[in-house]
Amino acid sequence: MTNVDDDFQTIIDSYEQEKAKAESKQVNDVLVGQAPQVKQNQPLEVEEEEDDKKERHFATELRDLILRQDIEFAIDEVKKPFAKLKIGGHYEVHAVTSQSFKDIVIELAENEFERVIAKYALESAIESISAKARRSKNFKSISIRAKYLPNDGKIYLDLCNEAWQVVEISRKGWQIIDNSPIWFKRTDDMDELPMPKFDSRNKLNVERLKKYINYSNDDNFDLYVSWLLSNLMTDTSVPILILQGTAGVGKSFTSELLRTVLDPVRTLKSISRVKPKIEDIVLDTSKNRILVYDNLSAGTITAEISDLFATIATNSATSKRALYTDDGQIIVKLGRSLLFNGIDDLVKRQDLLSRSLVIELDTLKERKPENELREGFERDHPYVLGALLNMASTALRNKGKSTFNKSRFTDWGRFVEDGASAIGWDNNRFSSLYLGNIEAAQETLIQSNYFILGLKEIMDNEHSGKISYYAVPLIEKISNFDFVPKVIAKGAIPHPQKIKERLKRDEALLKQIGITWSDSIYKGKTKYTFQKKK
Repeated sequence: MTNVDDDFQTIIDSYEQEKAKAESKQVNDVLVGQAPQVKQNQPLEVEEEEDDKKERHFATELRDLILRQDIEFAIDEVKKPFAKLKIGGHYEVHAVTSQSFKDIVIELAENEFERVIAKYALESAIESISAKARRSKNFKSISIRAKYLPNDGKIYLDLCNEAWQVVEISRKGWQIIDNSPIWFKRTDDMDELPMPKFDSRNKLNVERLKKYINYSNDDNFDLYVSWLLSNLMTDTSVPILILQGTAGVGKSFTSELLRTVLDPVRTLKSISRVKPKIEDIVLDTSKNRILVYDNLSAGTITAEISDLFATIATNSATSKRALYTDDGQIIVKLGRSLLFNGIDDLVKRQDLLSRSLVIELDTLKERKPENELREGFERDHPYVLGALLNMASTALRNKGKSTFNKSRFTDWGRFVEDGASAIGWDNNRFSSLYLGNIEAAQETLIQSNYFILGLKEIMDNEHSGKISYYAVPLIEKISNFDFVPKVIAKGAIPHPQKIKERLKRDEALLKQIGITWSDSIYKGKTKYTFQKKK
């Protein structure tokens, strides 16, 4: 029998011999200029390279999986890629780079491949699809909450429910449809609208809203209804609704419910900015159809901010730098509905006032708990919504009958007049309400405009009805009137060099009090001539 110790020694001797041979070969390799090979690292590098290839291959598989779906890609006006894809029994629209789209892709992939998706593969697939969408040049108008197609005679309203249903409004009435022809995007804070109730008692149903908001008088309520209809009109000029009143009159709550009628949100009921900034406001327009600015004051609405709000209200275009290029600029339309509330006279500039409906709210006779009001509103909301949809359908059916042309909001005015018969208004109801509101707002503005009041005082004391001034003497005379405070806000009375600019801006106010003006050059200086109609 073989001794165990001898066998063990044999194994040791063999190991030592092999080790010596390996060391001898390594030394010899160095002597002949060959670097020693570190074999233990090679398998790791190869493994990493193989893993990288697998991930690249998987990213391609993931992209192909997405492309095999019932899916269409498009880009919006700023070349942002969107996808419309079938989920279950309905279609959804998502920005390709959004978290919501990534969640859909992850769920798809995990069901298909039964594995967790690596971030590299997901991001690579998304970037490939984004590039494909941009190259396709398949431009789509991406809408938020509502879309008006005047040439087709149809309006679409996104209910924002899980089934992605929309209301289609036409001359014949309205219906709920499952597959929207409009690409509606949704934001995280958008909330679901209730299923509207069809009921022909439109006036009764729309006035259910009166129980929950402050409107002070029936004229104001009818202006609310007119403004609510404007939220179904897109790609056109619509007025800004401004609620003013002392503390405690329910401005914020009324603003919240008016907005909720057609564009409810989950959390951000209103936007409160102590000092609004241009970039913040532009960003706000990407989130909701109706923007509610709470507790604004005239002091925070600078000339620049006022111009931007006017741009939004009139659906005009503005430019901003493209995020995906170094130097590209893009033109975007910011058309949204605006609702402001505050304590003081918010609008101090004629150009913004001419784009607004100003409602003065009286003190509430009775205050109820807000929770109780919200519960009641939720019960009546479907009826209020249904009545507005009936009004919109009536407006489409009567399109062309109204001849309203008394403001910059001609399309809106005609739309309201064409739909007004659905709630029993006579032909002149809207026109008289709107023009009366504008006249009252302008009178309020005149009373707070020291420059206009000064010109009025001068003309009231000028029996000939005509007088001329050079810039400096005119400003000095106005500044010395007793009704002008010694300390006033900058710009309340213009600098002599800014008179012409101010006269152009306040021309509508001057016209209301019967004053016209002209300018001429005499001996190298500008002379202003004012004339009052007798």
